[in-house]
Amino acid sequence: MADFLSVDPDGLADRSSAVAELARVARAIADRHATSLELLGACWGDDETGGKFHEVYGPARENLGRLMQSLPHGFESSADVLLGTAKRFGKTEMENTELGHDLHPRR
Repeated sequence: MADFLSVDPDGLADRSSAVAELARVARAIADRHATSLELLGACWGDDETGGKFHEVYGPARENLGRLMQSLPHGFESSADVLLGTAKRFGKTEMENTELGHDLHPRR
């Protein structure tokens, strides 16, 4: 276990914008995927083979769609947490610096 914690608030804030960009990209991919599936329509036939195909493909299609729709939300949430953490650690760092100055005033 470490004896200290070292945090770079500016680095965390920078990383949060990269994760927010991942959310934007994931949303664009999810939207394109949904649009493509709509255009594809029911690609299985009305026969027995088509029915069997849909038994396997249908749930997998729905699960993938849910995953792709949830990814942007997960990335956005992560970006928010990173930014909030950066702000809190930055505030703590500033308060500790002020406290240190109060304990040992410069002459």
